[in-house]
Amino acid sequence: MIYLDACLLMYLVERHAVWGPLVAAAMANVQNAAFAISPLVKCECLVGPFKSDDQVLRNAYTDVFRVFVTLDMRSRYFCWQHAIAPVWG
Repeated sequence: MIYLDACLLMYLVERHAVWGPLVAAAMANVQNAAFAISPLVKCECLVGPFKSDDQVLRNAYTDVFRVFVTLDMRSRYFCWQHAIAPVWG
């Protein structure tokens, strides 16, 4: 199993011109691997879309989250971040 950090997921979902294709190619070149994310990665990825009130981008992330294995972590300790970050900057 390969853990994806938030920045890698952001490059993919937001289609970063340089890093997005490189991350996608690297993932495609790994055979028989499962990719995993954590609740913290989910929250980090959602901070920007919540702050900018971008429902389309939020939906894109929500859709992509379903593709990966989510590691069993206590998400209640992390998921509040996306709710307060827009308020506190």
